[in-house]
Amino acid sequence: MATTSSTSLTTLPLAKH
Repeated sequence: MATTSSTSLTTLPLAKH
């Protein structure tokens, strides 16, 4: 599930920003 982890890390900062 490397893809899910990558997406999460990218989505979290983007949404927070």
